[in-house]
Amino acid sequence: MAITNTKISDLVPNEKILGQTINALMAEKHELITSGLAARGPEVDAVASGGPRKASIPYLNPLSTDKVNVSTDDLTVAGDVGKMTADEFTVLRHDLNYSWATADLTRMVTQFNVQGGISAGIAAYWNGIVSKIAALSLKGALAADADLTFGAVDDEFSLAQVALAAATAGVYADQFDTLIVSPLRKAKMIAANESAFVAKSDTKADFDTWAGKKLIVSNVFGDDTSILARSGALALGYGTVAIPTEIERVANGANGGGGDILHSRISPVVHVQGFDYLGAVAPAITPATGTSVLGDAASWGRKVPLEMIGFRAIRHAA
Repeated sequence: MAITNTKISDLVPNEKILGQTINALMAEKHELITSGLAARGPEVDAVASGGPRKASIPYLNPLSTDKVNVSTDDLTVAGDVGKMTADEFTVLRHDLNYSWATADLTRMVTQFNVQGGISAGIAAYWNGIVSKIAALSLKGALAADADLTFGAVDDEFSLAQVALAAATAGVYADQFDTLIVSPLRKAKMIAANESAFVAKSDTKADFDTWAGKKLIVSNVFGDDTSILARSGALALGYGTVAIPTEIERVANGANGGGGDILHSRISPVVHVQGFDYLGAVAPAITPATGTSVLGDAASWGRKVPLEMIGFRAIRHAA
């Protein structure tokens, strides 16, 4: 539907409500959340809401299974006591913003209805950016630790590869239920084993599945690498921005015709669980080319045992 001679302020009468609606839609619609791949918690949200851009969130170390007490009838014998220890991950908050402008006489075309168009469109935009940050972070963590990559570039992608990659997680192997694949890889998976593919429209779920694994499509890893992951592989938090949305009136813009600029701001934390972030405080992100220091090996360092990491890379023939 085309809307003529309309200002942004006509479609967005209340900037505060717009910001709240965008935040709600982001959490409701984000594939990282609905797939279970990203876990949310108060510690992450606290970092996202303010303070230093680099901060730490605590985690409990695995409890040792090297010792156990066997109860006796002798009350004078004290049992051994193990030690519960904790550590911290260094995480990064991304303070992001973008703006969109329209002149008073510009024809605004939207694929959504008038009331939900701007909020739904901006929420979808930010969810796309957050997904790319997540994929870049996974790429960097994988580059930092070769033990997380399984297979060879001349292997054919198969269910056997998926099972063997999950097996490197030991007791957590059965929890790996998500595959991140390129569009070409998804097409080849369906062609090779069509019966294993179930479209989300057939299950009324949020995701297509293949052999019971939820599918997320991304170009970041290329056609020769797929990612197998389990719930909670990422930590995700959305901060409280002082002014998340703002309409700026430019009276003399458009050669005096006037216009509006709609500003949108978010401060998410998107972190790879089990890794320290070691890179720049405010890394540049170029979504169009999928480049950032987030994807560099030097930006990440593993802090927990391999089996606790919630993702694996599977290399295979393109």
